Amino acid sequence: MNQLIEHPLPFGVYSAVLGRVEHLHLSGELDMATVPVLEKFLEDAQGKGRTGIVLNLKLLTFMDASGLNSFLRAAKQAAQNGQDFQLINPGSVAQRILKITRTGYLLEQNLTSPPNGAIRLIDATF
Repeated sequence: MNQLIEHPLPFGVYSAVLGRVEHLHLSGELDMATVPVLEKFLEDAQGKGRTGIVLNLKLLTFMDASGLNSFLRAAKQAAQNGQDFQLINPGSVAQRILKITRTGYLLEQNLTSPPNGAIRLIDATF
């Protein structure tokens, strides 16, 4: 007998604006079921004329390929909008996905002075 058990999505986004930069702090599990939540926040941030979007991955406990694809789509959109896009505090989960999929090179750039629309992967603490 198949049974569908519903439970709350184990994912959260906390948004804070510092200057003209939107900071999204992600927590929990980012997968195909929770990506739409993140994408709604990203769409809102991209439509508000922010100069940049920062995703803090410190509290992210799981991420699959759909989460990575969401980051890449958001980075592409940000570049088209002339916005900076940054990933910070990537934990072992995010680092592992980037390494396995060989997409880390897309996220690593000069951290001192990135061009507008750049994607950066940095380890920082807020």
